[in-house]
Amino acid sequence: LSRHFNCNCYLVEANATLVNELKQNANFNVLHAAATGKTGPVTFNVAESDDASAINSDYNLLFTSSATVDGFNYAGLLNKFNIQTVDVLKIDIEGAEIDFIEAMSDQANHN
Repeated sequence: LSRHFNCNCYLVEANATLVNELKQNANFNVLHAAATGKTGPVTFNVAESDDASAINSDYNLLFTSSATVDGFNYAGLLNKFNIQTVDVLKIDIEGAEIDFIEAMSDQANHN
């Protein structure tokens, strides 16, 4: 998207290894944190497979480690990145999508 549309891309990633990889792309604004339904520290559980890591540990998955990261809800992310307008929002947050969406407010500064 960033190359094709020459747009700003803001990424939130809880996995420190993936953060380092994502930061290699100069078109990405990367925040080492978790997108959640609430703002504050959260436990990020790391699995062997990147797509099985999660902040929600309700699943019977074998995690290899865990780390505490800052959690941000939608309004918190807009504020953190100083974003005034969102044209496209893509969410893939390993099982926390519903919490994130339910915490969104009609009063938040977004389009």
